[in-house]
Formats: sequence, structure tokens, C-alpha cells
Amino acid sequence: MTQWEELKIHFNLARGKDNCYSAELIYNMLEDKRNYLYFVFLKSVLNDVQTALKSFESENSNPLKLLNTLTTLIESVYVYDLNVNKYRPICVQAVVSKRTKKLTRIDFNKKLPVIVCGDTKGTCHVLKLSPNLRVMCKPPKKAQGIDQRTLQIIKLDKLLSLVRDPPFTPGIVDEKFEED
Repeated sequence: MTQWEELKIHFNLARGKDNCYSAELIYNMLEDKRNYLYFVFLKSVLNDVQTALKSFESENSNPLKLLNTLTTLIESVYVYDLNVNKYRPICVQAVVSKRTKKLTRIDFNKKLPVIVCGDTKGTCHVLKLSPNLRVMCKPPKKAQGIDQRTLQIIKLDKLLSLVRDPPFTPGIVDEKFEED
């Protein structure tokens, strides 16, 4: 994450110098701002994976510690509030036991603040999100009658508008004319 721009420069040079198709694909992926958001969202999971890889690379590693490191990758649910801090989860909840189950599905309820998780044994785990986890939005002074759900949607739309591509309008072509 801290070397995003450096990676873009490196793969831009590699695609031009070596005419490498893989470098071109990676550069195009790094150029798209939406991919940066995916990595921000997955940063905590990627940190766990990096910890697991470092454990495997060590010369004198404990096999039980390696197993515990790997199973922690798949047994927890991370909850983020993007308005507060997009880099750190506000809650990490262990859902399944370490050795017998792995998470396979997750779904959100549209009306109630709960998350439903499914595991490999067919068990459904329901996690109730505490109201303390979410910072309530304050309605603007002009529109005091807006409910919290609408305010949350407006907040997310503002956040996503920062990284969305401009809307495509069919039939309109941008032409640049050179002046003589």
C-alpha cells in the first residue's frame, strides 16, 4: 500500500522497456483507482497472509504455530466503518473454531444490523452489530427529516464518487482539433 506509486512506475518502465504483456496488465491494474480501494479494504487480511508467509520462510518455525497462523486467516470477520478509519477494522470477531470449520459465505441484512456467516459444516452464525460500532450521521440543516439509512447511503455515495469513473454517455465523442 505504501509503495503503490513506486510499483506503478516500475511496471510502466518494464512494459515499455521489455515490451512485456504481464507488466502491461499489472500496470493497467495499478492505474485503476478502484483496485486501490480493494486493496485498502483487504489490507488487514493481506497483513495476516504476509505474517503467515514470513512464518513459512523462517528456518526454525514451529509447525503448530504455522497451523494456528493459517487458520486465523479464515476464522474471523472484520468490520470497518469507512467514515471513521478505512485502514483499521473497528471490530474483529472470531466466528468459527480453528480446526473444524472454515467460513464459506457471508451476507448482510438490509433492515437489521446483523451479519450472517455460513461455514463448511452448514452452520449459520448470526453476528449482531452493536450500535456503538457505527457513528450516526447528522442530517444537514436544510433536511432534518431524512432517516439514518438514507444518510448512510448518501455518505457512501460521496465516498464512492471520489473513485468512480465518470459516467459514459453513448453517442458523445471527445474530439480534439489541432489549431493550424
